[in-house]
Amino acid sequence: MWLDGSAAVDALLLGLGRVVGEGEGDERKPPLDPCANVREFVDRYALTIDGVRFDWDRYRHLIPVYEDDHDDQVYMAGAQTGKSARVMAGIARDALSNYGKGFGYYFPDYHLPDKFSAQRFAPFLRSSPELGRLLGGDSGADALGVKSLAAAGQDAVRTRNLGASVVYFLSVMGKTATEGLPLVGVYLDEVRRMSPGDVQRAKERQSAQRITRNIACSTAYYPEADIHAEFLRGDQRYFHTACACPDGVVLSLTFPDCLAELTTATPQLRASVAHAFEHAGMDYLGMTDVERHKWGEACYLCPQCGTIIVDPRDGWWEPHNPGAYAHSYQMPQLLSPTYPAARCLAKYQRPGEVVDLQEVWNSMVGLPYIDREKQPVHPEHLLASVNPDLNWPANMAPAWRSANVRNSSMGIDAMGGYNCIVIKERAPNGKFRTLHVEVVHGDDPWRRCGQLMQEFDVRACVADCNPHWNEAHRFARAFPGRVWLAVYNDNPDPAGSVVDWKDKGRRKGEEAAKEASFKYMVRIHRTKGMKWSLGRWGRGLNETPDPDKLIQQLPVSKGAVILTAGLRVGEWRPMPICRSVYWLHLQRVAFARREQTEEKRRMGVVVEVAEHVGIDPHFAHSNLYADVALARLGAARGSVLL
Repeated sequence: MWLDGSAAVDALLLGLGRVVGEGEGDERKPPLDPCANVREFVDRYALTIDGVRFDWDRYRHLIPVYEDDHDDQVYMAGAQTGKSARVMAGIARDALSNYGKGFGYYFPDYHLPDKFSAQRFAPFLRSSPELGRLLGGDSGADALGVKSLAAAGQDAVRTRNLGASVVYFLSVMGKTATEGLPLVGVYLDEVRRMSPGDVQRAKERQSAQRITRNIACSTAYYPEADIHAEFLRGDQRYFHTACACPDGVVLSLTFPDCLAELTTATPQLRASVAHAFEHAGMDYLGMTDVERHKWGEACYLCPQCGTIIVDPRDGWWEPHNPGAYAHSYQMPQLLSPTYPAARCLAKYQRPGEVVDLQEVWNSMVGLPYIDREKQPVHPEHLLASVNPDLNWPANMAPAWRSANVRNSSMGIDAMGGYNCIVIKERAPNGKFRTLHVEVVHGDDPWRRCGQLMQEFDVRACVADCNPHWNEAHRFARAFPGRVWLAVYNDNPDPAGSVVDWKDKGRRKGEEAAKEASFKYMVRIHRTKGMKWSLGRWGRGLNETPDPDKLIQQLPVSKGAVILTAGLRVGEWRPMPICRSVYWLHLQRVAFARREQTEEKRRMGVVVEVAEHVGIDPHFAHSNLYADVALARLGAARGSVLL
């Protein structure tokens, strides 16, 4: 099938990598051999990364990774471990293997695509004369018979033609980037800074394709979040270094016990280490004199059998979750020839300094980690809050609730097709007592919220007004003076207020038009509010009834309650909602110091932010809203908020 001139122009200007006969088995053949796998591709075209040839002798642990041609792969890695080089080589080979197709290389912000494309990807391909000549190719113009449109082939920073194929460098922050392009391959870099929704929208660009490639890579961050969640869905391949144990030793999983500091070691151990390196024909500890002077003396060893490990890269990859479809690799710096044991130990142990363990585990060990000091709520705090003499009002008769529940508060976190509810009261002992938690769903979740307002005599409710402004606004108007619509504000001003009630005349600055039209609005500083609300659990200022005695039908998948859009995933079962959902969500918030913008990053300005750990903790937000509402009711008692 031939396209006429107009259709050809449209195909080229859309930049979708369309070619003659696409979809009809008449696709153009690539001008170069794409090779059997990425390793062969790198070798054949003599590619260099940052000006250096691939050295398979020094990095032989990466050979299986580069030879793996599976269509769904995950690299959870430490910093500078070769993951991005693997992705760049893979996308170039895939562009030749699927000639005339579109590929998306996604990053978490607006700035990285430009930098990566210009400073790494283009020089990487131009290191090969054969591949370099394909950059900015005609995108099929000659084959379409439109010679004058040869310039339509692009070698722009964000759109690079590799012959007839197109590689887009995109940010998940842009809607058009995740919603406007049909792609054969989706490559996600620095997943730890992407939301699950961002990742899912990017992958949807392949929904119309029969042949697809999914590659995700990132430094690890929090457990069960971002790249670790991707890694867990795969077959979880760890590198087993050879030792006297039949299964070898996984250095990352035994860190720091796999390190031996030699300065204070016994003479026998030092002699054994020296002999092991001499027998292997290597410099002592695998370092130069300068490196030993800089980092000290240490070696790797197996904590189980005591084998001194002179070459951590002598071993094999082994899946710990065999049978999973995706191939997922854990790639620590401990395997890198540029990271001998002494360098690792020097980064982990710095006498007189505060070591950032989050950074050590993420960037060096290549594993997810969360510092307990950054989590305000721990299991022991929640267990200490249980008052066994209390009853859940929902388990009692309506007459009991009517006689015993007065002047309560409610927090509502509105989601897609369901609301998460927390109801509280101020107990006689001054504590904030949780009376009820519920996942409200159905065609009209707000109707059930209205029923709870009546059943629990809710005098102050704070409800999330986004993204369902119209429904939340109608709900607030149904209870005038009792419902405030909440929006978050994370103004970094340390002197800024935690809560700003519009009806009290304390709002500052410009207001959105839809907010300005409604009196009962409240702005909450997200980080400060979370720190205050969640911090109450650790200070013993909250209490709950028995967490296992409030039962609700909830969607369960693989033994855990899973809240998805419309609650369409999972099997509905009776579950103790307080322990399995409410308490879980309260523990899934951590505080970390982050740069807010590129400008702030350049200036070195960081602020403390509240971050989600693994899941979106809806009940932590509704708990905050309920606390804010209850504090307003108790303002006369000297609330710290108002």
